[in-house]
Formats: sequence, structure tokens, C-alpha cells
Amino acid sequence: MAMNTEDMLTWMQKILLHPSAQKNRIHLGGGGCLLGETENDVKEKLMNYMRSGIAVVMAGLAVSLVAPLAEAAPSAASVQRADIKMPIQNHIDAFGGKSGVKALINTFVGYVAADPHINYYFAHTNIKALKYNLTQQVCEVVGGPCSYTGPTMTAAHKGLHVTTAAFNYLAQDMIKAMDQRDIAKPAQNYLLAQLAAMEPQIVTANGPLG
Repeated sequence: MAMNTEDMLTWMQKILLHPSAQKNRIHLGGGGCLLGETENDVKEKLMNYMRSGIAVVMAGLAVSLVAPLAEAAPSAASVQRADIKMPIQNHIDAFGGKSGVKALINTFVGYVAADPHINYYFAHTNIKALKYNLTQQVCEVVGGPCSYTGPTMTAAHKGLHVTTAAFNYLAQDMIKAMDQRDIAKPAQNYLLAQLAAMEPQIVTANGPLG
């Protein structure tokens, strides 16, 4: 099920109000948000941002205004396996093609491995397989010529007890990686919206990190 505007707003608030936001500004047009701002300040800024049209994709509204649907639609089985909830759009060029997605995932996994808040979850992970599956999944999500064949998000995260906090740290590491790779903000917002829609299949626990 696609996330509606209120669901997306709630997810963004959780990221922006999380303690790690002290160190990382989240892109809201030309500004940002820090921990010192109140929840109402954050909500108002997010609503202004979403109304501005820059985050149309993140709100799950009028998706065709941002980019055309991917020309070569993946199979229904592949979409289901990758847990893609929103219509797939063609942003592959903004990510630098499949090779650009691969480079992004390498950068992202490097950030995750160095992130003390969440690297615990990947202590026994086959990193080569992880990079391959993430590359195939993200490539498919952004409209590239890829077909995801890895485990579903539910199966991949079974027994890991992933918390909302961990999911938010993961999202911030992806934002840092996309910034590092100079990926355009509309394309970033699209991918973040797709990832946010996968949260119910990934987050399986409450409370602090393990």
C-alpha cells in the first residue's frame, strides 16, 4: 500500500526529530531542520516543503508530474519480491545508470558499516550479496533495466528486530550517500519515498537499538 501524505509527513518528522538530526541537516528546499526546533516547527516546515512542489513524489501525489513511468516495466513478481509499493518512475539517468546505482550502494554500505548506531545489524551479513541485492533493488525502483531476485523485505529482516530508530539512521545514511554522489534532489526524494513505503516490512521491533 502506498503511503499517503500524512504517513509521509509522520515518517519525515521521526527522522528530523531524531537525535541524530543534530549532526545532519535534512534538505528542505534551501533550509534545514535541527533538533532544537519544536515538533510544530518541523511539521509546518515539512508542509510548506511539500506544498512547494519539490517533494510531490514524497507525498505520493501526482507522480506523473515528476518523471515518466519506467519504459520497461519489471514483472509483477519482481515488483512484489522487491516490496515496491509505489508506481515505478524513470529516474535511472539521475542516478547515473546501473553503474551509478552500484557506486551509490557502495558508498551507502560504507556509511552503514561506519555507523555505530546500526552496523550491529550487519555484523554477520554477506556484504557482497548485500551490495548486489541492494543494487538490483534500487536499480529496479528507479526505473533501471534490473530485476530484483533477492529475498522479500520481510524475509530479509526476519529475526533482526529492526527498530524505527534504526530505520531512520539507515535513511539518513542513504541521504548522505546520495549527497556524496551528487544525485538530484527530486530523484533523492523519489527513492526515499519508495524506501519509506517499505518500513512496515522492515521495522519489527520497538524500543532502543539492541
